[in-house]
Amino acid sequence: MNRKSSLRAAAASTAAVLENSADANSQIMNAPEHAGTSPVTRKPVEVNLADPGAADYRGDGAVDLYVQLEELYPGDPGQLSGVTLRIAESGRCAAIQAHIGDGSSWHNGIPMIHCLGYLDAGDVAQFAEEATAGEGFVMPLREIYPCARPGAFSGATLIFFGGDEPKIQLCFGAHCLGVLQGELLTAFLGCARVRSAGFDGM
Repeated sequence: MNRKSSLRAAAASTAAVLENSADANSQIMNAPEHAGTSPVTRKPVEVNLADPGAADYRGDGAVDLYVQLEELYPGDPGQLSGVTLRIAESGRCAAIQAHIGDGSSWHNGIPMIHCLGYLDAGDVAQFAEEATAGEGFVMPLREIYPCARPGAFSGATLIFFGGDEPKIQLCFGAHCLGVLQGELLTAFLGCARVRSAGFDGM
């Protein structure tokens, strides 16, 4: 009997130790990871210029800013064409790229998106300067992989229309792939000016 009582007492003691240990671990696990410090905000990789906080990243070359183009002749107001213009990096590395497709769709491990062409840093600076002047102009996009012919153009163009209602059209031949106008155009041009401000032509 004494042996049984001793075993029961030992088991109860062990259970109490385990329960206390579990309570302590629970408190540790449920405690804030960095008690007394503010949470770290992770910087986005890309931001839609239509988002309310996009202006915070206009000068941040580590964050891509993009805008979705609308159909030239929309079936419904604001209908998107499936093309985006993206401003990446800044200074001598600044670039504007035109993409078509949905980057969220994948096929055999490859995103279903195609680059229609891009403007390099010198082009971006010229684009921002000429658009600020308000006169209409046409700027051809460069081929993203000019392996066969360095400096080759892709066939796509950005056409800027000045006047009272300025807009940009992305065209391939006679076909308009999308249009940018209104407040988003103003935001896009402002970002292009800021991102190309450090370009020194080198």
